[in-house]
Amino acid sequence: MRWNRLRRSHLVRYLSGSFRKKLLVSFIAISVVPLVLCGFVMITVFRHKLRQENHTEAMEEISQECELLTGRMEEISSSMEALQGQEMIQSGLSRKNSGDAEVNGLLYEKTQEARNFARFDLLDADGVCRYTTGQGQNGESLPAYFGILGMAEEQPASMAVWACRTGSGSTESNTEVRIRCARAVQDGNGETVGYLTATVTKENLERLLASSLPSRDGILLVNRWYEEVYATTTAHQLDAAAVLRSALFAADGDPELEGFETYARPVGDTGLTVILMKRPLFDVAMEHAMHRLVLLFAAISLSICALASVKVSQNFTKPILVMNRAMGEVKKGNLAVRIPEGRTDELGQLSSSFNAMTERIDQNLQERIENEKQLNEVRIAMMQAQLNPHFLYNTLDSIKWLAKAGGVPEIAQLSSKLAKILRTAISGEPMITLAEEFSLSENYASIQNIRFANKFVFTFSLPAFLRERKVPKLILQPIVENACIHGLEESDEGTVEVTAVQDDGFLILTVADSGSGIPEDMFVRINTHNWEGIRGHLGLSNVDRIVRMNYGDRYGLRAERPAEGGTRIQILLPPGNTEGGKQDGSGDTPGTDRG
Repeated sequence: MRWNRLRRSHLVRYLSGSFRKKLLVSFIAISVVPLVLCGFVMITVFRHKLRQENHTEAMEEISQECELLTGRMEEISSSMEALQGQEMIQSGLSRKNSGDAEVNGLLYEKTQEARNFARFDLLDADGVCRYTTGQGQNGESLPAYFGILGMAEEQPASMAVWACRTGSGSTESNTEVRIRCARAVQDGNGETVGYLTATVTKENLERLLASSLPSRDGILLVNRWYEEVYATTTAHQLDAAAVLRSALFAADGDPELEGFETYARPVGDTGLTVILMKRPLFDVAMEHAMHRLVLLFAAISLSICALASVKVSQNFTKPILVMNRAMGEVKKGNLAVRIPEGRTDELGQLSSSFNAMTERIDQNLQERIENEKQLNEVRIAMMQAQLNPHFLYNTLDSIKWLAKAGGVPEIAQLSSKLAKILRTAISGEPMITLAEEFSLSENYASIQNIRFANKFVFTFSLPAFLRERKVPKLILQPIVENACIHGLEESDEGTVEVTAVQDDGFLILTVADSGSGIPEDMFVRINTHNWEGIRGHLGLSNVDRIVRMNYGDRYGLRAERPAEGGTRIQILLPPGNTEGGKQDGSGDTPGTDRG
């Protein structure tokens, strides 16, 4: 079971390896397998048909042979029965001379039909031949108390048959004699006065049994002990009688001869059996030859299938491989790849569709990039536009209240710093250095100190090596403004600390205040970047969106609640390339703005 599973897994891996292998296996399954199956089925049907015909022919032949032999034996028996009751025969045997013409005439007359098959003799009670249908047989004798004459004495009412064995141990001195038949001749008192015998020779049997037999087949006549009585040359050379006798009397014997099919039929009640040895029309050699022929055709078909599969698979797999490589390039992001066109079939149509698809995708991607770029520029411009009026409104509001209070020197200072902020805000450059961004925030802090009468302390710390780092403009000032307006709104005094550091792959701008702390909902919005439905705090939401649109979703705002109180808002930016300064903090330009 494990071996079968292992073979199946190897087959699955083999077939899943390439289209060419699948095509080859498909061709073999379609052509070679049916050819081999049909070939072997044809051989099986052909063998069965020939065996059936051979069996039918053999049964007809052995029936014919057996009927011939049975008919001749019945003729012998009828002739003996006709002679046995003749008084002339009885009186002729009682006389000592053998020249009685009437007895000879009667012997010839009654044996006329059977003489072509057997020689008839009249023997006296001592077994001496007195009359014969043959030549030179007078004076010959047979033992009267055993053998065929003894059998005839024991069964006077029927004909006795003696089958003579051939070869060594034969009881006949004349090896041509094969069958002897005998019947006792008795007088009116039941006394045996002689015997009627019929002798069948090898020549008689050969003329009767083998004359119409095909030379490739054999005939065998055996007695009740399966000893050879007569055999054709083929059967005699194979010693067929001994082989069949051994097989018949074995415990699990099957009376068969190698290379022959045997058919047996008894000859009446004579104790003789006719055995037909028939060579099968479809033998092992022919079966092997047909199997080799089928396998040869299968090998030729397999070779043709292999060549055809190679040609067909090349025709299919070459454009598929080209298309697969092109898809791999597309997967890598190369939308400029194209498949050579030139085929007019389905694969050509597929190549054309692929080229049109990649071209359209490339166009769509370029259009999308351009649209996204334009949309981002519009969004950033809109957000910056939101920041500028918002800040401008608050600043002008402060100037208004100061002006109402009376002419004071602070108005000139306030106006100067506001002009610097506005000049930067309305400039066309979307990116400024950190030094400029810190300067904007310091100006804003000075304005707020004037507005809130120096209630708050602003601290700015920017390392020298980060001063030239480019960042989107107006991202730090809205955070400082949020710390003043919302964090320290209800405080009489407080601090706002602004720092810039580069750490752990980030440029971190931090605005920390000591105010009342950030509300929970705003804390969650900042850290999840969820600004849907936001009302107020436009500065925070716009800064977060500007940073994320410029640098990606990894960056943006982050809120923390320090243990000592207040709020810490951080802007996470990529580190970028910086020039000058050291990352350990040397070269810082700290500043403190306090009223």
